[in-house]
Amino acid sequence: MIVEGTLYCIDNFHELSKEHWAEFNTQEPSFNVYYLKNLDVILYKDNEVTQGYLFYLMFPSPYYKELNCQVDMFFLRKKYRGRGIGKRMFTKMEEKAKEAGCSRILSSYNNKLPLDGFYASMGYTSTHTAVMKEI
Repeated sequence: MIVEGTLYCIDNFHELSKEHWAEFNTQEPSFNVYYLKNLDVILYKDNEVTQGYLFYLMFPSPYYKELNCQVDMFFLRKKYRGRGIGKRMFTKMEEKAKEAGCSRILSSYNNKLPLDGFYASMGYTSTHTAVMKEI
């Protein structure tokens, strides 16, 4: 079942976030709850247990008179992938963004996960490249 929620609707967030970050082979995350509690979330639940999350926020563009939506964090447990669940989660988020008057949705993802096809299948196009340098 796909539902709207908040960080506090995810009883197993610590467990899910550890699985999410393990896919990047990076250190265990230490999330800023103050920040995350202010984001909207689309959840995928199976038997009342959260199996995936899509955190997003809507904000006014600093460049144009428009409202944007940005995906902050997306994760779906491996056993639920390839069934269209992630696409349904994004569709729900897109509906909410359209209702709010957003004109575009922005997202990024870690290159360690092959998500090009996933995003392309939903009509997303690559417009920018994000780079990072650890110091």
